[in-house]
Amino acid sequence: MSIEMNRRELVGFLAPVSAIMAFGLMVPLAFIIYKSLGDGQLSLDAYITLFNSRLFRRVVWTTVEISLAATTLSLLLGYPIALHLSDFLPGGARFSLS
Repeated sequence: MSIEMNRRELVGFLAPVSAIMAFGLMVPLAFIIYKSLGDGQLSLDAYITLFNSRLFRRVVWTTVEISLAATTLSLLLGYPIALHLSDFLPGGARFSLS
C-alpha cells in the first residue's frame, strides 16, 4: 500500500468535512443576518440604533487607536531589529524591497 495519496483520494476525504464545516458556518451567519434585518420585514432600525449609539462610537474609536498604536510600535521596533539581525547574515548580505 502506497503512503502517497493522489489528488482524487485527497479530495474524496476532504470534501465531506469541508462541506460540513461550510454548512456549520453559513447557517448561523444567515440566521444572524435574517434576525438583524427585522425577522422577515426589511428594516435597518437595529443598525441605525447601533450606529447612533455613543458607546458603539467610543468602542470603534478605541479599537482604531489601539490598532494604530500597535502598528506604529511594530514598525518602530521591527525595522531596526530586522536591520540589526541582517548584519549577522553571511557576507553581510542585506535584502531590500527596492
